[in-house]
Amino acid sequence: MISIIIPCYDSFHLKKITRHFEDENEIEVIIVNDNPTRSISGINASNFRIINNQENYGPSKSRNIGLQSANGSIYIFLDSDVYLSLNQVQYIKEYFEKRNEISFLTSYLDQNIGENIYSHFKNIYICYQFSKHLGQVDFLYGSMTATNSKIYWPENKRIVEDNYFGLQLSRANIPIFLSPELQMKHLKEYTLKSIFLYDLKISFHMAELILLKTKEKIGDLNKVTHSNRAHLLALIFLLITISAWTISYKISLISFLCWLTSNISFFEFIKKNKKFSMLKYIPVMTITQLAQMFGAGLGLIYYSTYKKTSLEEII
Repeated sequence: MISIIIPCYDSFHLKKITRHFEDENEIEVIIVNDNPTRSISGINASNFRIINNQENYGPSKSRNIGLQSANGSIYIFLDSDVYLSLNQVQYIKEYFEKRNEISFLTSYLDQNIGENIYSHFKNIYICYQFSKHLGQVDFLYGSMTATNSKIYWPENKRIVEDNYFGLQLSRANIPIFLSPELQMKHLKEYTLKSIFLYDLKISFHMAELILLKTKEKIGDLNKVTHSNRAHLLALIFLLITISAWTISYKISLISFLCWLTSNISFFEFIKKNKKFSMLKYIPVMTITQLAQMFGAGLGLIYYSTYKKTSLEEII
């Protein structure tokens, strides 16, 4: 049996992402309601169970609560705004049937999802980052993760908890694989404001992860989920472009051209997709990279100066 565990705070997409699992004999769906102020209704299938948390525990503890009551031998953790088809579930089942060792499988994205340019950009940008890291990685993408063992998530992190869990697994030499054949559909819709705030927040907390990876010498710094060398160079050139503008427009212009050059591989990646004009991505990419630059900068200052942590404190 396959256990699909869905921590759920906002049930807006819940029926859409679970309807095709109804009455599937080899699948049990465990929905962990992490919002004590409202109940989940309209879920009546015989293979569905709803667990109501007494308080808002966050995604990691909610996943663990679902895992504790799971009856399957394969466990799929799915966010409440992520659609995974039955074919993809079958792919996961066949993947683990071929492996004897304990391992984790994390998902690629369907890059054609997104009704507006912000949502579509977010999906295609994550696909671009993931395309650099296919195969064995040292991070998880918590929106869809599968495993063949009851290993529990670290509960003291609510943000980028999937990356910390990936670090814990890498430290224990448990392999994680990122498969391009496994493609989920992320239904979350972004606005200009929400995409900026999301990247600002994520980058702030990813700074601690980068510092821990450097300190503990675990994993590959080039395999941080939302980063690679070209991306880091882009952030540096963007910083120089902004800071040099008041000193010399020539330096700023040169730095801006370097910024465009450092993003060439991304432009080449999105050439394959014609849903939006490539030129329309440049303003959105600038906004997101500004958020990442400020978030990472503030995070590095905070976590290296005011809140030094060790891996043991987190996991």
